[in-house]
Amino acid sequence: MEKYSKWRDFGTGIQPFLPLTPPNIRKTAVNKIKDLIVVYFAGVAFSITRLLIISAIFSLDIAFLNLLYFLAPTKYIFNSIQTAIRRVTASLVLFISGFYQITQNVYSVKKIKQSKHKAVEKSKVPKSGDLILSNHSSYIDVLYFISKYNPVFVEIDNATLYMKPLKGWSAIASSCSKPTALLNAKHAQSLKSICEEARNYNLGPVVIFPENTTTNGQALLQLLPIFSNFENIDEKSNIFITSIKYPSKEFSPTFPMGNPFSHFFWLNSRFYNQIIVTNVDAADCPKFFYDSSSKSGNAVSPALDNINIDKEINSTLISCSKLRQTKLTALDKLEFLNYYQNKSKQYK
Repeated sequence: MEKYSKWRDFGTGIQPFLPLTPPNIRKTAVNKIKDLIVVYFAGVAFSITRLLIISAIFSLDIAFLNLLYFLAPTKYIFNSIQTAIRRVTASLVLFISGFYQITQNVYSVKKIKQSKHKAVEKSKVPKSGDLILSNHSSYIDVLYFISKYNPVFVEIDNATLYMKPLKGWSAIASSCSKPTALLNAKHAQSLKSICEEARNYNLGPVVIFPENTTTNGQALLQLLPIFSNFENIDEKSNIFITSIKYPSKEFSPTFPMGNPFSHFFWLNSRFYNQIIVTNVDAADCPKFFYDSSSKSGNAVSPALDNINIDKEINSTLISCSKLRQTKLTALDKLEFLNYYQNKSKQYK
């Protein structure tokens, strides 16, 4: 739409903040009637049935974990059991919502592999306190990661790069909300402290969406330079990179803006939804480097190496996602949403 051309990236021509709409294809009267029956009659009934089942699953999940909170002898044990339950719950919700099969791909940057070294690296999986960085285009991303790891998610302060940890369903609510420009100081922590807590209490890996907001999945926003704040560096953490895509010819699971309840309702009216996850081979992910001669064990030349890690994360995510990168940021999306809402009020 031309009235939103300010938020169309000049270099790529992509507007990453507007919801995707299916192509306008001319249909016969018979096909239109068929679509009406499938989408607005069968689809609505299908969605209502699914949502009732999902509501029951969520209720059981919350009730059981609230009871477990008082019965578990230690926080570590509670978190371990919570992870198992949340993974099952999220997997069921994805399956009921039509994500019957999740396509998993492995992307390797390096064409020449050292087989012995590669076998060791390939066996690595994210553990508590490790970092997973991914693009972000929907609350379904969050649901997927919960089904895999029940990790810690973070909101990022765009100025200080400090973060606010989120867990479980609160992370889904956050991904459906406006991006936050600045965090409340009392909630902001360094990434290192979040990773240490995750490792100590078995909270799972830490998932970071460096775009710091959702898009429509057509391009990447500018990634925040997370490791330019040296307090975010945890030398014990391994870095993993993932990209998530939703191929769709009609209703798209991507959610850049809008009403999340309405979106989830129509998402569930579709019989089948697709998700493609591409994981960068562990051997090809960026790593922190150390000075073996240093007694303190700090990273070598942090002013140089950690900036390079941010750049390497950026280039690797572009390569594995096969998405073009825009010059737009989460703050541009916040400006766009404010403009959109003000315009919407004028037309009421």
